[in-house]
Amino acid sequence: MNIESSFIIHYFVCIIAFISNRTMGCVICKSGEQTVLFKDTIESAEWILNGIHYDYVRCHHCGFIQASPIPEQEELNAYYQHEYAYDWFQKNMFFKRWQARHRLYKVRNHLKNKKRVLDFGCGHGFFVQALSKKGFHAFGFDIGSDKIMHHNNGKITNRYRLSDYEEKDFDVITMWHVLEHMRDQDAVLEELKARLHPGGTLIIAVPNTDSLSFKLTQQKWGWLQQPYVHINHYNAANLCSLLESKGFTIRSIRTSDTWDQNLYDLLISLLFYRNKSRNTVRQYEDSGGGSLFFRINQLVRLCFTPISYFVSFLRRKRNEGNELLIIANQ
Repeated sequence: MNIESSFIIHYFVCIIAFISNRTMGCVICKSGEQTVLFKDTIESAEWILNGIHYDYVRCHHCGFIQASPIPEQEELNAYYQHEYAYDWFQKNMFFKRWQARHRLYKVRNHLKNKKRVLDFGCGHGFFVQALSKKGFHAFGFDIGSDKIMHHNNGKITNRYRLSDYEEKDFDVITMWHVLEHMRDQDAVLEELKARLHPGGTLIIAVPNTDSLSFKLTQQKWGWLQQPYVHINHYNAANLCSLLESKGFTIRSIRTSDTWDQNLYDLLISLLFYRNKSRNTVRQYEDSGGGSLFFRINQLVRLCFTPISYFVSFLRRKRNEGNELLIIANQ
């Protein structure tokens, strides 16, 4: 088969995937009315993975936003192994460790009388470590082979499949900014539900598309990211609907800003990103020439933190914070 024939076959495969993903309807409310968001408004190179261009489609009925086409799991595994922004996380270790402690503080009332906790999508394991220091029997799971950890009273070993954990094994399962990365959210929620004790607690945090920042910046919102990275985007109504369809009972809904998405980032998006891609700053920070800019950027971010959290507190009752946090029981 020559190169020209291979290109034609690949082209038609992409067209079929493109059409099939747009006609399947919303995976939450099952509505067939969807439209493409931000068509031709973002630099195309950012939204291409392995030769496939990805878009976002929004459901007219419930507002759920999803990547189209849905990337294959093999492509995602390869991307997270080699291309995901782990260097950026490495440079922000101070903030990530502080964030883990802050997350524990936010959900402390929902962890009372709980012992066994699974952090699904644990990344570097900072939240698992924070739990362990407070006396919880904490476990962590992540798909990245060098990020997977099983944290048991300070001992870390590997478990590569969620099925390695027994059913009804945990009192609490947390997902901190993980569900938006899942290509099959239904299967993931079913798996997690099976591993919760009866009456167990599920804690989910995701980017909030009802946030003021998203409303003002749209495609320049920092948490929109590429469609093959953040496959799903939720608001409180459609995420609650999804969880209730899986048999969960909603206990708490709240929004807030975070250290990496707050008033400072909103100003940056409105002023700096007007004619630039969202990833320009991060790429510059990660380069050798960007180290000084990175330090200045983080120093300014620290100075903005008090006022950012005050503004976040004022907006919380209107559910306009960047992060949506939902607590549900089985």
